[in-house]
Amino acid sequence: MAYFIAAALTYGLALLDVGLGKYANTFGFLIRSGFGVHALALFYAALASVIVLFFDGLVAPALTAANEGRPDFLGFLAWLKNNPMALGIFVGVFGKGLADLQLFSLPTPSSYPIGLRSFTILVDAPLRKRIFIEHYNCVSAFASAEADKVKQKNITDLRDAFVGAVPSDFPARAPTIADFKKAQDALELILKALNRFGRTWTIQALKRV
Repeated sequence: MAYFIAAALTYGLALLDVGLGKYANTFGFLIRSGFGVHALALFYAALASVIVLFFDGLVAPALTAANEGRPDFLGFLAWLKNNPMALGIFVGVFGKGLADLQLFSLPTPSSYPIGLRSFTILVDAPLRKRIFIEHYNCVSAFASAEADKVKQKNITDLRDAFVGAVPSDFPARAPTIADFKKAQDALELILKALNRFGRTWTIQALKRV
């Protein structure tokens, strides 16, 4: 049970870790964009299972009955030993953070990390590059299809529709409107809207044309 819980939690949290950054407004595209984001989440899920395996194989056997009930770290480990569900949740929540543990960085131009991060970066970095490309292709394909539907519309009318759809209480309303007004064609305007507000808002704005 601990293996499954740890892997499932880590998988979900890894997806959120990637998606809630620069892909927050296009998270739906990210999930559907390709295998890259899921491969990264599976990688960290597998590491979480390895952590549970390490705990069960090396840490748990070293804990004795004398450790149980102690108000310290050894007591906590003994409690995890006797509660597989809690162990799975603990590793699932903190496993990715442990996998990204960095003790210090070498003073190189790229600031190479030393620690467990030295290993995870070998898989993490190329997968994040793949995620960026797959996400870009997915968003661009959607934007191109939507732009094709309104290719007969005047760009001024399109800009006015998108500007009018920006909520009056939106914190960055002024710079967003200014950015929309710079769009030279429908494709550029839709891409800006997707990155600012996401798919649903963009579709609703297109219906105003």
